[in-house]
Amino acid sequence: MPVTTTEELAEAVTTHFPKADILVMAAAVADFRPKTSVTQKIKKTSDNDEMTLSLVKTTDILKTAATLKRPGQLTVGFAAETQNLIANATKKLTSKALDLLIANDVSQPGVGFNGDTNQVTILSKNKAPVTTALVSKTAVAGIIVDELERLVDSKEG
Repeated sequence: MPVTTTEELAEAVTTHFPKADILVMAAAVADFRPKTSVTQKIKKTSDNDEMTLSLVKTTDILKTAATLKRPGQLTVGFAAETQNLIANATKKLTSKALDLLIANDVSQPGVGFNGDTNQVTILSKNKAPVTTALVSKTAVAGIIVDELERLVDSKEG
C-alpha cells in the first residue's frame, strides 16, 4: 500500500495490522512534522531574514499497533540510537510491547546509514541482548529472520 506521510503509514498499519500475524516496522518515520504546510513556495522578501518552523509529534505507529495487538501476533521494531543503546532500546521494547527490537548505535563507524555494513543488538523479552559483529546488511537481515523464526516457533510450540 503506497504511503507518503507518517500519518498515511499509521492509517495503513492500523487498517491492515489486525489481519496480520507479524508486523515488522522497519520504516524510519519522522518523529515530528511541520505544524502547517503550504502548497506554494515561500518567497523570501526583505522583511523575512529568518523563519521559524513549528513542529508537532507524529503518530507513534508502533505504540498504536501495541493497542491493537491480539494474542499470537508478533511485533518487531527498530531503533537507531546515538547514546545509551541498551537502556533506550529496552525502554522502547517495553513501552511499545514489542516482541523483538533491533537496535544499532548509528554514531559508530560502519553502522547504520550510508553504508553496506551494520552492527545490531537484538532485544527480546526474557532473553539477554545479542549483539552481532560488524557484518553486511544482508547478513544482519538473515540474523533477524532467524531470530523471528525462533520467536514464531516458540509461539507455536
